[in-house]
Amino acid sequence: MKDKRLDSTSSSTTMNPSSRNFQIFVQSPDFQMPTRALVFQYPNPNLTLHHLKSSILPSSSIPHGSLFFTLNGKPLSDATPLLQNSPIAPLSTLTLHLRLRAGGGDGGTTGAESRDCYLNMYAVKKPDKVDPNEMRLSKWLNCSLANEPLRHPIVLDKLGNLFNKEALVEALLKKTLPKEFGYIKVPYLEFNGKYRFCAIRSCGHVLSEKGFKEVKSSSCLICHKEFSESDKIVINGTEEEVNELWEELKEEKAGVNEKKVKKIKNGDVNGDRAGRLTGFKHGVEGNGMTGDVKGSGKKFKAADVAPANATKSVYASIFTSSKKSDFKETFMCRACRVSVEALLLQLKRRVFLCLLPTLGGSHETSSSLSKVFESLITGNGCVLWEIDASMNIVPKKDEIHIREVWSDNLDREFGLIREIVDKYPYIAMDTEFPGVVIKPLGQSKNHSEANYQSVRANVEILKLIQLGLTFSDKNGTLPTCGTGKYCLWQFNFREFNRKEDVYFSDSIDLLINSGIDLEKNNEKGVDIDRFSELLMSSGIVMNDNIRWLTFHGGYDFGYLLKLLTCKKLPDTLEGFFDMLGLYFPVVYDIKHLVKDIGELHGGLSKLAKKLEVERVGSSHQAGSDSLVTCFVFFKLTKTHFGGSMEKYAAGELYDLGTESALATY
Repeated sequence: MKDKRLDSTSSSTTMNPSSRNFQIFVQSPDFQMPTRALVFQYPNPNLTLHHLKSSILPSSSIPHGSLFFTLNGKPLSDATPLLQNSPIAPLSTLTLHLRLRAGGGDGGTTGAESRDCYLNMYAVKKPDKVDPNEMRLSKWLNCSLANEPLRHPIVLDKLGNLFNKEALVEALLKKTLPKEFGYIKVPYLEFNGKYRFCAIRSCGHVLSEKGFKEVKSSSCLICHKEFSESDKIVINGTEEEVNELWEELKEEKAGVNEKKVKKIKNGDVNGDRAGRLTGFKHGVEGNGMTGDVKGSGKKFKAADVAPANATKSVYASIFTSSKKSDFKETFMCRACRVSVEALLLQLKRRVFLCLLPTLGGSHETSSSLSKVFESLITGNGCVLWEIDASMNIVPKKDEIHIREVWSDNLDREFGLIREIVDKYPYIAMDTEFPGVVIKPLGQSKNHSEANYQSVRANVEILKLIQLGLTFSDKNGTLPTCGTGKYCLWQFNFREFNRKEDVYFSDSIDLLINSGIDLEKNNEKGVDIDRFSELLMSSGIVMNDNIRWLTFHGGYDFGYLLKLLTCKKLPDTLEGFFDMLGLYFPVVYDIKHLVKDIGELHGGLSKLAKKLEVERVGSSHQAGSDSLVTCFVFFKLTKTHFGGSMEKYAAGELYDLGTESALATY
């Protein structure tokens, strides 16, 4: 074999493999080998590329398997023939390459360990990265088992996980609890007569006798109410146990009868007089004794409680208790007395003070009244003053502070709210939003359903601008938060953008004229997502002790439910009330409460004017409107609802019907 370097003088004569001389060219950039011309004289027809490798690199330390030839960029195997049936034509150029080891052909490299390590790297799926804030919020709001929103009743395991009780019990009964919660066990006993159970008379809960023995406690294991041993009643007990219960029942009945006899003998002093008959017809006088026997108690005289500086004899002359006569009540007088008693029963806690004219000056009422009442008496005649012993005087304007809430003080203000919520469980609420822009078409089942669909459609596309919250106790007293002034809160949100969002122009113009600065809201307003997180953890939602007060509150609660759930409102009115009852268990809508009282019809400002409730701040701002809502509610409670709202319907909203399952009476 003759080796000849290719140059400008090289022959370019075309040759074929069957000729006596066969010439090709070989090069190798990997070995920095220039192009060489190889001429085979009388070549062996069985020559292959493997023989060519050996002839080029006879003493190389590199294994031949690490080398390979390419022709026009295509790799050739070592068994490729050079002459017979060869793809290599005479004068072709072969390129010798060094084969690269390792790697999977994808541009990467692997170590010298087993290929299993490389495959396992892709076999195990890496967990997706999760926002820690979303994870934290999910744990606080969702059931750890069903991953559904938490709803009462809620239970806790020993590791601090929160569950919906219904979902957890269902999984335990069906034995479908995941392995990670396999440590949760319910050592329940079936209520089938095989095991003994006892009921607690004071609270009504039923527990197994085994539970009483294992957990020795004087309080109920379910509601934690204290009970005595005599409060336990064995369910379907033995004959001896039933006889013991009979004896206890007889003793209890005998004790009640003995108390009644003692009350009668003592003239019913401090006793219940509701079922007693008095008057000359029945021979029973006011002290509870029959005949002419007189009670030992001192007879009340009006002169004993006469106001200061008043003439006792003149003051007493207007009361019958100071007159000595055998006056007998006529039919007309008795009818008048019954009417007056009924009126006083309705007014309950109202006190009537009669002041007579004196020489003038300042007068102070008796200390027996709940508050000191000063008035100036002038002129002649009798002046009748009406004092409500429980009515708080509405604070003056300079005594009230509307706390504006922006993004920079949001967390601090919610800290104050968490501190006061237990002492001030009445929350008056009002919202400001961009009006009503949609009126859904189509027929609904009833008027209430149609109104709800309008609320649902508008809440879906509009954004909240302001929220006002006014906290108070059961008497209508506002918190001071250590500032010396009565405080309420006005939250300003940043989401609404007048340039991008839809709105009703008249509503926005009204809000701007009322003093709302939309540009400032966009710049410094509260982020709605952060607000919903803090609201959810503040203790004022999902709390049975909180009383929510509103005026025509369908839209108000619609917006709050939207931001609390981050979802669309339910499709039906029934679903809406179910959700409302979960987040806001007790709701009073003032407009719904007064819908049957003709003289109280109208808007919030008109109602406040009729009830003489003075506004603090500008109307159509959420803080001021929530404050007016609060004072109007407590004024109505005392003037039209007998001092308490407990017996009136809660959970009903004006114009949304009574589909709510929350209505209580």
